[in-house]
Amino acid sequence: MKPVTENNASSDAIFIRRVIMVFGLAIGFATVWFLSDLLLLLFGSVLFAMFLKALARQLMKFGLSERLALVSAGLSFFLIIIGVVGFFGAELAQQFQELAKTLSVTTSRFMQEFESGAFGEWLKNLNPASGLQSLIPRVVAWSASVMGAFVSLALVIIGGLYIAANSRSHFNGLMTLIPPAYRANVRATFHDSGEALDRWLAGQLIAMVLVGILTGAGLWFVGVPLALALGLLAGLLNFIPYVGTLTAAIVTIVITAGQGWQVMLWAAGVMFVVQQFESYVITPFVVGRRVFITPAVGLYAIIAMGILLGPLGVLFGFPLVIVADTAIRRLYVRDALDEPIDILGEPAKRSEQAVKDQK
Repeated sequence: MKPVTENNASSDAIFIRRVIMVFGLAIGFATVWFLSDLLLLLFGSVLFAMFLKALARQLMKFGLSERLALVSAGLSFFLIIIGVVGFFGAELAQQFQELAKTLSVTTSRFMQEFESGAFGEWLKNLNPASGLQSLIPRVVAWSASVMGAFVSLALVIIGGLYIAANSRSHFNGLMTLIPPAYRANVRATFHDSGEALDRWLAGQLIAMVLVGILTGAGLWFVGVPLALALGLLAGLLNFIPYVGTLTAAIVTIVITAGQGWQVMLWAAGVMFVVQQFESYVITPFVVGRRVFITPAVGLYAIIAMGILLGPLGVLFGFPLVIVADTAIRRLYVRDALDEPIDILGEPAKRSEQAVKDQK
């Protein structure tokens, strides 16, 4: 029988620590996976908190304190929502009811004709485990739950208010969980990601307003029914780059298909012109200068997030890509590999120096 030496005991201890680390990582990944919807809603709350903080920074230029500016930003947001609902609420409610009814009827008729064709028969034989095919029923099932959507929106808004009101304490509490050796890296990554999301969010909100106004005005000008609701829908869906614009165009064309081919062509023309204007004017000059994600990466990332995480993955796919891109540039390329790289359009310093410069 071999005696237990100090080296053997040390090797056993190292092996046990590694096994515990592997199990810990597996449990962590499983927890994140099962709580993915909740974590995505938390991410949405962070985005809403950043919006309120950005609005508060603008109000602070008029001499308001930080807390008073934040309270004023929250009140301004709700007053704007109340004003829009009060002014357009009845008309919007009526138009959205008609929109839902028309979309349901038109979609049912289209699906009946589609399924009776050869392509419909081919689709029925597709592998049901296909990722893109399984995404469709998940989106439909989630969209059908109106109550769930309102609850999720309420959680995002309430959570965003709490995060915005106590952002420093939340951040400092999170930093205490990070080992001291890595705090500079994590702090620099959070700073860069926050700056990138701030830029993207500001540009995207401007783009949403412009697309909504142009779409609604254009559809109203060519005589398309429900122009106000369709314009609002196009503006809201524009929050999801690429996919949202395409979805708004498809919904508009489907809605107008029952009004005759002339109305449908006019609607398609308006959506095409607005889409081109957004692609070549709004996105390059308003959004494109604020973020540095190529369209191909953004599009496939949104699709991947949708397949993995469902509709919330589609909704928050692009800002998640911004965070992931910034983290990879900061933690891996700049800090781990010590390679020169740009972050937010400027040469990045190592995390330790970047944190010192922030102070």
